[in-house]
Amino acid sequence: MDNKIIKISTNLTSEDLKRIGFRQIRTKIILLGSILFIFVIFSALGITAILLSKKNNFPITAIFPILIPIGIFSFALFSLIWRVTKQAKSLGENIEQTEYVFNEQGFEVETASSSVKTLWSRVLKVEETKTDFLIFTQKNIAIPIPKHFLNDNELLEFKELLHEKLGKNARLKN
Repeated sequence: MDNKIIKISTNLTSEDLKRIGFRQIRTKIILLGSILFIFVIFSALGITAILLSKKNNFPITAIFPILIPIGIFSFALFSLIWRVTKQAKSLGENIEQTEYVFNEQGFEVETASSSVKTLWSRVLKVEETKTDFLIFTQKNIAIPIPKHFLNDNELLEFKELLHEKLGKNARLKN
């Protein structure tokens, strides 16, 4: 690929931002959901065992301390989901048209108010998902490029350039 330049123009939507936001926090969502599930199962088993015991003097208020961790983890999980949704909506209303220019040296991200150049040597990895390319320039910070902004030819050329410049750090789908 000799001096090939690939230009991608995007205008991210709230849905694009929400999808990317959820992908970036999916580990936290899975962890909180798993803990919540475990608490629910063990609490249900404990409550059932207590209620089925032959002791009829069990006060129903003794169940509330068991339900407190369930409430805490439910609140944390749903507040995390709400925060991503709210942030995506807010950012989606104010986002600028963005143009990405990829070449042999690196890439440039340009909007009406800013411009940033990044060398390929500063890219940690690129992950291709079903709907997006995520270019990681830091461990937990990715530059998103939704695939729906690329036609089939651009998609193929872009993947070739990423594979050529990043090798094994370009985690691309076939």
